[in-house]
Formats: sequence, C-alpha cells, structure tokens
Amino acid sequence: MKHDTCGVYALAVAAGCFCLSAVAADLSKSGKYSGHYGWTFTGQVQKLGEDRVVYAGVLPGVMFNNEGKGFMHKARVDCTLFNDVNKGRANANGTCVVTDADGDKVFVEWRCAGVMPACPGTERFVRDRQVHGYQRRAEISG
Repeated sequence: MKHDTCGVYALAVAAGCFCLSAVAADLSKSGKYSGHYGWTFTGQVQKLGEDRVVYAGVLPGVMFNNEGKGFMHKARVDCTLFNDVNKGRANANGTCVVTDADGDKVFVEWRCAGVMPACPGTERFVRDRQVHGYQRRAEISG
C-alpha cells in the first residue's frame, strides 16, 4: 500500500475528531472555537486481503484555532489511532491528549465509522481528575 493512501485514511479519521467547540464558563479561557489539526502518522499498516486494511499508530500534531489566535491555538495534540477499513468503510477509534501553551491538558476518547474519506463520529472529553491527574477546564465539549 502506498504511503499517500495511508495518509488519506488517517487524515479523514483525524479531521473528524477536531472540529470542536469548547465552553469553560468559570475560566479566563472560555468561549466557543473551531479549529483544525495538522499531524503526521507513524505506525503500522497491514493489508488483510483485497479490500481490507488495518492502521494502528500515533498522530502527533498541532491544533490551530481557526481565528489564528485564542483558545487552544497551537496546542500540542498526541493521538492514538486504530482504523479497520473494510471495503472502503472505516471503523476507527483512539485517544488524544491536547496540551495548551499553559500546560493545561484535555483527554479525549473518540470513535468514528463510515464510508471513506468521511468518517463521522463522536468525541468524549474525559474529566476524571483522579484517574488522569490533569484537565483543569471546568467544562469542555465537542
């Protein structure tokens, strides 16, 4: 499989995960935003027959606020990816840690499924301080 094709599949999965909005009412970092995520894929690609490919790896990158400044602009993003593409249909999931310039972190669990290159899905922002030990935002959703 060509490296370019791997990138297209991983991009479609990752792009769906970071069109987010955030609300943090009691913090100076509050409001709504939309952003995009630039990344690279490092991992394993395994072809399992004529119409099936499995990807497993990491997607480190940077999130950019679409306004070019403000909330989560230039935040570091470290994601994991597992994607099983069977007959052009993705079934993917992973986790991300997003770290802003102040060191505040958000933990995200995501999943998507659908015909490539689109992969509609959901994100869940984890706020369990005891388990993860970070995430100072009062409320964040996407």
